[in-house]
Amino acid sequence: MYNEELKRKLSAFFEGKKHIVIVQGDNPDADSLASSLALEELLYAQGIDTTMYCTIDVAQYLRYLEGWDRVTNLLPSQFDAWILVDCEYLRLLDNVKAAGNLGILQSKPLLVIDHHDSPTDIDFAEVLLNDPSCGASGQVIYNVAKLLDWNISHRAAEMLVVSIMADTLGFNSEFMNGNSGP
Repeated sequence: MYNEELKRKLSAFFEGKKHIVIVQGDNPDADSLASSLALEELLYAQGIDTTMYCTIDVAQYLRYLEGWDRVTNLLPSQFDAWILVDCEYLRLLDNVKAAGNLGILQSKPLLVIDHHDSPTDIDFAEVLLNDPSCGASGQVIYNVAKLLDWNISHRAAEMLVVSIMADTLGFNSEFMNGNSGP
């Protein structure tokens, strides 16, 4: 899955982008939030500004993650593209649609990063990266960073570990076999 063709698509997606909105679905969990925080850090290192967007307030139980307070329910007026994290169905964006922002988002290039083993109804993505061999979206993001030769800072690594730990039950699921990756 993580091959030269995907590398070419991802490189083309990120090329020339100055501001990317990282979108979480209507009911984000630790994987979604930590993945967003990791992406924020990774993209910053690439010279790309980000806005983390979610229509609901970050749940109290997730507020231990440094940076949770940078998630906003206000979609910026100017951005170049968006990344949908840990969200495989349009129905998980019902609040985005109700806020009148789905159409605005759909007018920009989309990269979907997900790990769920289910068919998606998001057929308008420029790049759809759904890897069910991974236990968490953070693991997919790690694989993308390695494929694109991005440096993974300590802060990004910390958020990737939180993401993976959250969705693999502390590395105790069948996904943690060491075989998935680039």
